Amino acid sequence: MNLYIKTILLFVTISCSVYSQEKVIIWGTKILEPESFKASLNKYSKYDANSHLKIKSKFTFDRYFLHSKIVAEFNMSKSRVKGRPSEYLIKHEQIHFDITEYHARLFRKELSTYKFESFSKIRSTMRMLKRKYFKLSKKMHAEYDADTNHSINEEIQKEWNTKAKFLLEQVSDFSNPNVSLDLSYLK
Repeated sequence: MNLYIKTILLFVTISCSVYSQEKVIIWGTKILEPESFKASLNKYSKYDANSHLKIKSKFTFDRYFLHSKIVAEFNMSKSRVKGRPSEYLIKHEQIHFDITEYHARLFRKELSTYKFESFSKIRSTMRMLKRKYFKLSKKMHAEYDADTNHSINEEIQKEWNTKAKFLLEQVSDFSNPNVSLDLSYLK
């Protein structure tokens, strides 16, 4: 029995250390570059690159305050590219990252004024909001790739480069990943 528990603990420790070695870039800390893509795509893949992006959120309580951190994250370990990518392709993938940050900011914006019904519903509400912005982000990523034909249409790509910058500027007040809310109204 003791050996069984030690084996499980060893497995969990190894799993956690492997997971923690995944390299990620938080939006705003650096721009994407060829070295940001640690995995390689199959040479028969339909596309030249695949960015693994997500909106990551964490929250804690401090008496009557909710403190959350919402970031757009690029997972280098799971992002793939065929061969050495061009600057043009990297820029296309950077816009995908910008789209993810845009939706993280929309999430922060909604959260900053959100009125929770009760303490017991905070966790489920946070999950609901995260899913909402994940779906909206996914929809915009699909629209972006359809419009640009996965970066092949250079004119439309230029339009999206401008559009992404504009969208981020529209929600620049929510660029700080940290959002704190006073929940004393729930007493």
